[in-house]
Amino acid sequence: MNKKLLVINLFVHDMKAPLAVIGSGAKRLRTHMIQSPYGSVGRGLVEKILFTKGHANQLLDEILSMDAKTRTGRGLSHGRKRVPFVSSFFSRVKTTFLQKKVRDSEISLYGLIEDLKTVLTDLADTIHALEIKGKSFDNVRHGKAALRRMRRNAKIASHLADNAIAILVNREAGVTMTVQPISRIVQPALVEVFDLLSPQTSEAIQSAGSLAELNQLLLVNELRLNLDADVWHTAIRCDADKVKQVLVNLLLNAFKFRRQWVCLEVRLLADRVVFCVIDDGRGISKQDQAYIFKHRFQVKSARDFPVRGHGIGLAGAQALLECIDGHLELESEIGKETCFSAILRNIKQDNAAEQG
Repeated sequence: MNKKLLVINLFVHDMKAPLAVIGSGAKRLRTHMIQSPYGSVGRGLVEKILFTKGHANQLLDEILSMDAKTRTGRGLSHGRKRVPFVSSFFSRVKTTFLQKKVRDSEISLYGLIEDLKTVLTDLADTIHALEIKGKSFDNVRHGKAALRRMRRNAKIASHLADNAIAILVNREAGVTMTVQPISRIVQPALVEVFDLLSPQTSEAIQSAGSLAELNQLLLVNELRLNLDADVWHTAIRCDADKVKQVLVNLLLNAFKFRRQWVCLEVRLLADRVVFCVIDDGRGISKQDQAYIFKHRFQVKSARDFPVRGHGIGLAGAQALLECIDGHLELESEIGKETCFSAILRNIKQDNAAEQG
């Protein structure tokens, strides 16, 4: 599978997480509404959210099934391999035919993602309509917070769809370089991660006003944030959306395999920035490390966890970093800590104050 399609696969696969948050929030609201004076209109909107979320999941499965065909030679990457040059008419005809088949596959993929984008827009509109109706939520415990998480995750899913489309139509993989403080990359990534792990913590992370407050909150939730205030406010030039998505994948993997804690460390070097995600799990054998960045490879975990582990996330994260002139490194062995380092090269550092 080529790098471009692998990155698209990563964005599409990662839509499952925000959709799961939306689904669990809607089910919680539906349970509370049975005994609340919310009215049939509100309950109808919740049922519409669940139905639309189910439709979105069906489209996701259809898009990801195209990837399954890729591995059997019938799907998106059919004809991607170079045909050995033979100076003959039949060789040129065959090459043209295979290239056309690839273009047709990408057009089909584009259509499916566009359909998914339409469904996600409908989902966001329904959540907004429920929020307007939500004045009655004063009597529903955590109702307003659940709606905020649902709205936030609808935006995340829609943004992932936009990224997938941008990469599909752009040979440069839709790279958008901006100058952002590290805080505006790390904090949104943490909010997204804890939407799955602990919704109440996610809300608190989003409203944390200082690094000290955030650190205190994360320590209670088994996450150490190893960086000082100067690093936190330092601005770097990068594709912030893609770096954030890599961090989300690495952090979710680390939480799946940890024993007691996870650590996120940020190091500023002369010509690069390194985001290290460390867990105290059982480690990864040298044998598994040889395959860890292969598409669909998974290291088994004894923990039950709401999201996938090492697999498409790592392969996709590696491809995503390579699109922005970075790479992913792994340090681990059985019985010791595991450290994944997302290394961004040729980074221009600026003072965060210049951002305004």
